[in-house]
Amino acid sequence: MEEEKTKSKILIVEPSKEPYTKSVQDIEQALIETVGELAYFTLKGRIDLVYNAEGKLNNLPFNRVIEDDVLCGTFAIVGHFGDDWCSLTSKQIRFYKKLFQKRKDEGLIQFLNQEMKYSSNLLRCRLKGIGKLKNIIVSDRKFSKYYKKYYKERR
Repeated sequence: MEEEKTKSKILIVEPSKEPYTKSVQDIEQALIETVGELAYFTLKGRIDLVYNAEGKLNNLPFNRVIEDDVLCGTFAIVGHFGDDWCSLTSKQIRFYKKLFQKRKDEGLIQFLNQEMKYSSNLLRCRLKGIGKLKNIIVSDRKFSKYYKKYYKERR
């Protein structure tokens, strides 16, 4: 009799949607199907953010702002143990669902859609400081001032 494999819980974050939990049998296969070309970085401790390595090149939709970068396309949050990805705990799921709520980046993403149009245009920009912008609630006119300061095109 074949042993039934336990399902792992990962968090999926799609553009313009709230984060949601997905139960999967094979984490790596689920990530390839959901995210695409895999790249990742460690957020803290044993948590990885897995994203599409070619998101900007392929003009995937703007998703969320993280520190000095804009993630484009769907990404996932997974646990890791040693060299393997593993399930998130309920506490980790709650924490990262709150951290990546759509409303936190909605204004800045809307602005990027209006001003930058395509995510590949971000490849020509310095994004240093963009993470600070999402926490600032300002009028459109003031936002333009911040845009000029933080999105200067490379020459």
